[in-house]
Parts: sequence; C-alpha cells; structure tokens
Amino acid sequence: DAGGLGGRIAARCGVPAGSVCVTSGATEAFYLVAQAFAGANSTVPVPAFSEYADACAMHRHRVRRISREALLRGEGLDGGGLVWLCSPNNPDGRAYPVDALRDMIGTFRERVFVLDHSYGAFTDAPLLDDREVLRYPNLVVVHSMTKRYGMPGLRLGYLVASPGLVTRIAACRMPWSVNALALAAGEYVLSYPEEFVFDREAVLAEARRFRRRLDDIGGVETSPSDCHFFLARL
Repeated sequence: DAGGLGGRIAARCGVPAGSVCVTSGATEAFYLVAQAFAGANSTVPVPAFSEYADACAMHRHRVRRISREALLRGEGLDGGGLVWLCSPNNPDGRAYPVDALRDMIGTFRERVFVLDHSYGAFTDAPLLDDREVLRYPNLVVVHSMTKRYGMPGLRLGYLVASPGLVTRIAACRMPWSVNALALAAGEYVLSYPEEFVFDREAVLAEARRFRRRLDDIGGVETSPSDCHFFLARL
C-alpha cells in the first residue's frame, strides 16, 4: 500500500500518516476519488484537464461544467457532490485566490473539493497548504511527483485528505498500483532534495519572455498565467 513512502510524505506535509494515499501518478488519484463517490454530482470549471470529466463519466457522475467566474460566485454548489479544481489550472495556468477557496470550501461543506496541485511547484502564486485538510474534512489535495521531479514514465503522485476520506478513497485502490521503481524513486527524491532544486524564477521569466515574443508576432493573443504554460488564441 506504499505506506512507507506515504508516511514520509505525511511527515513532510505536516499531517498524520493516515492523511496520505500514494498513487500511480496524479491521474490514479482522480479516478480513485471518482470511484469512491460513484454516481455523485460533479462540478468542473472550464477550461479543465479532461481526466476529471473522464473519471467522472467512467463512474456515472452527473457532470456540470461552469465558468471559473460562476464557480467563484458559488453558483450551483448547494447540495452534495464533488468540485474539481486545479491550481494553477491546466490548461490556462491561472491560480485560484486562496481566500476564495477557503470561503467556498468552508461554506459548501456538503461538497468535496478535489484540488489538483500538480503544477504547484511551478508558480509563485499563494496556494492552499496541505495542512488545510485538517481544518476542512471536505478537501482532497492531489500532488504529482511525476511532474515536480521530472519522472513521467515512473508514475508517482499522492493525495492528502482527512483520514476518513483517505480510508474511503484508498479502499478503491487495487493492490500494487504503485510500482517498486516509482517507490524507490520517491524515497530517493525525498532523501536528497538538494539534487532536485530547479530555478523556478528562471523558468517563469522565460515563459513571460516567450509570451511577449508571441504577442509581438501578431495574430496570436496570449492569456494571463501564473505558471510556465498559458493558453493562446490564434
């Protein structure tokens, strides 16, 4: 069950060991959550990573797509179900204001908020801390070690939530879903963090330069972003 690595991640996040579930990339986390709440109502602000709706469809969710602005106004969030968020968002790179997230999560407590932080290492924007799950039992935060440490072929991620939510979600996981090489890599990157420091400011500066050069070409209109990727309209 990847409990050894899960315990190390929990200690690093400052949450109890039972608050972490290690997964085969962030994508497995999305499908496990959808399975654990099969048949639920799900709200997905668009544009969004397609795997959220795909996971929901596989497990018979009723999916409602709304705009980011409508979500921040709390439209249609009354009642139970799930809300799928990504910050910074894939594909437009925009981060959600943390105060607005706290207000939503605290107000609509019958909703489970699935917050994808796969690109959290690639932004300077403030993000919710993993320890917020101790305050909000209706919050699930998903991380991608695959992206943070540049090892997509190995598939490694994890989710952080209250122990009760983790128990419900992990019950859907098949045995040995995370392979031994991924677990070994996870142990290594946590043991030697100094080997995996990257220059985030340089990456963001290059992204901004790239956006400016695209805008200068003409015929390309780029959108604001809080990380190293962005949408462009041709």
